[in-house]
Amino acid sequence: FVVAEYLYTHYPQQAEGELTKIRARVVCEPALSKVARQLNLGKYLLLGKGEEKSGGRNRQSILADAVEAVIGAVYLDQGYEAARDFILEYLEEDIQKTEAGDHYDYKSRLQELVQGKYRDNVSYSILEETGPAHDRTFVAGVFYQDRLLATGKGHSKKEAQQNAASKVLNDKQLLKTIISEKLNG
Repeated sequence: FVVAEYLYTHYPQQAEGELTKIRARVVCEPALSKVARQLNLGKYLLLGKGEEKSGGRNRQSILADAVEAVIGAVYLDQGYEAARDFILEYLEEDIQKTEAGDHYDYKSRLQELVQGKYRDNVSYSILEETGPAHDRTFVAGVFYQDRLLATGKGHSKKEAQQNAASKVLNDKQLLKTIISEKLNG
């Protein structure tokens, strides 16, 4: 509710659907687990032996749940204003970056770039899966015309693909190479 209220009051010109997308990006599991890592919450979690052995202290879902629990505890102990202050202290910068467009859907941006410039597509493939079933790590490759452009790691296939696309978009030299090859080929 706090993030929705913040968005509604600070960005009244934005369409409702856009505000919903921003809120979803800001309160999603990866964003909340980032807050947990900032607070070093994993260090304070009480976990069962199995969770402990399987790396639960660093698992994104557990860390995100821990942040939600801390917010709930602050709310119950200190009230709405304190919970709001806590949430905004850790999420306001992400809200502003997301609203400004700094939190991109890298896969969509890369696809739009390639389609716009070349009327072509990129594709993704999972190159590697490691770890136990409950804590998988994926390596995804992003390909353009059967050429591997970059790889990305993540705890989900989607995260790995996003990270791979992000690497391509952030590598200006790679983008120049692709453009020149396309123009000369």
